[in-house]
Amino acid sequence: MKTRQIIAGLTSVTAVAAVAVAGTGFAGAATPSRGPVQVEMTIVNLSPFAEHLARADPGGGSWVRAPMPTLLPDEAQVVIAQTNSSAQAVHIDYVLEGPLRTHAAYALNASARGADTASTGVSDASRHLRSTSRTEYPSAWAEYTLF
Repeated sequence: MKTRQIIAGLTSVTAVAAVAVAGTGFAGAATPSRGPVQVEMTIVNLSPFAEHLARADPGGGSWVRAPMPTLLPDEAQVVIAQTNSSAQAVHIDYVLEGPLRTHAAYALNASARGADTASTGVSDASRHLRSTSRTEYPSAWAEYTLF
């Protein structure tokens, strides 16, 4: 009888310890670890014109990989910026060679609420700029293709 009580007591202590450890693990998993907000932008130029950098703003952060001064036709680049604040808005403006001096604006806004490319666009109606974005906070990615 005494042995059964000891085993039952040990089983109860083990169960309580397991619940406490599991609870600590779940609490840690529910609290997101927040490092710097980092955005990565892939820019592809499929237009017949070279793009020349007019302005680049890392959104209060710094460049990990800055935009290239010139992006030639059929060329791609990856731009990376990061900040220690809770959100980042990165804007890169290029001017295309050619008679219209078309402006192409690439933007990526990232925060805990998500990511968007809302300020992205091109000033010439004959050019098209497609963008997609996704986020896994604190990181965000966007891809842009200029036609």
